[in-house]
Amino acid sequence: MVSEWGVWSDFAGGFIYGPCDSTRAAEAARDELIEQGEDSDDLRVRGLCPDHSDEAQPADACEECN
Repeated sequence: MVSEWGVWSDFAGGFIYGPCDSTRAAEAARDELIEQGEDSDDLRVRGLCPDHSDEAQPADACEECN
């Protein structure tokens, strides 16, 4: 079960903000990054792998778990 969330950038190839303790907090961070000029099409909220969050792995595509 995912308990931490972050803002993922495909362009950067990883999380650029996080961890956040809720999707709401991560969405607010995403909105702030967009207001600062980041590309809205590039940013999305993703869960961090609960076993590998210290390595900033996404829960749905963790390189260690999958």
